[in-house]
Amino acid sequence: MSRPTIFLSHSSADEKLVEELSDLLATGCGIRGDQIIITTLPGQGIPAGNPNYIAWLQDRLADSALVILLLSPNYFESKFCLCEMGAAWGLKMPCFPLVVPPLKKSEVKAVMAVSQNLNIDDESCLDELRDQVRDLLKSELKTAIWTVKRDAFLKKLPGILKKLPQPDKVERSILEAAEAKYAASLEEVAAKEKEISDLNEQIADLEKLKDRAQVTKVRAKYSSLADQFESLCEAAGKALRNVELATSDLLFHERGGPGKPVMDADWYESANKAAANQEISTDDGYSVCTDHPRVRKAEAALDSLGSFIDRLPDGQLQDDFEDEHEFPLNLSNKEFWNFLR
Repeated sequence: MSRPTIFLSHSSADEKLVEELSDLLATGCGIRGDQIIITTLPGQGIPAGNPNYIAWLQDRLADSALVILLLSPNYFESKFCLCEMGAAWGLKMPCFPLVVPPLKKSEVKAVMAVSQNLNIDDESCLDELRDQVRDLLKSELKTAIWTVKRDAFLKKLPGILKKLPQPDKVERSILEAAEAKYAASLEEVAAKEKEISDLNEQIADLEKLKDRAQVTKVRAKYSSLADQFESLCEAAGKALRNVELATSDLLFHERGGPGKPVMDADWYESANKAAANQEISTDDGYSVCTDHPRVRKAEAALDSLGSFIDRLPDGQLQDDFEDEHEFPLNLSNKEFWNFLR
């Protein structure tokens, strides 16, 4: 069973503060670093090319035991932060708001009903956060360690806050603008929820049908997935055609494709061109040069397409594609790879 996590909603501009707070939570509360979701860290943010940010965000939030909202001036300037806050509320997630100076609790009430003293520079507030983390994550907390880490954090905090970048103005007008942005973010969340609802209706309709023509007709009503798939296939195909055939072949096998390259005369001719262009290396065998610009573009396009295919609901799009082409919709399948090229 996976460990419960904390989602730390924050502005990327507050990176240093986030580092210190996550260290306090990890070492002071006795939890593992990978139990704290920080989307600005490499590997924890939204994957490149992800076509559905809202769905990705909702999955991360839903898997969390607690959402910490780091309410700073930079936070209210970020559309992504406001979207995260709205999504957390929409999912009815347990939230713990931390007000970061120079903002005051009274100013934040415009967008959040904060009735307690939840300032990040307040000792009792941090102790309350510790208690929630301990209870929700079942951590083995040692009071002596927490006290030392908390006091050290509070001592360093003024210096950290002084070095944080600030918006041009920190005044009520910012919060009023934030309210408008937040309302717009809620509308965006509602629109995405409508899209998900439509897809669920499609699934229900398809389950009632037996005739293939009827199924095709219903699926035609819901073209957004097909449009995204076509666009991602075109991008991946263009990127693969932009590298040598041998480079494409090595990419296929290095990314998990079964078997080995068929190294005939044409392949070696292509490999020589690829090596001359520095798309591949011939040191100790043949391997792809991932720092080559065309190779990077190809890998990014393939990552986006692969991520999209992995997230497709069962029974949507795959059936039509595989019925038409008679091979699996899978980047580990050589026929699909050749279809892209």
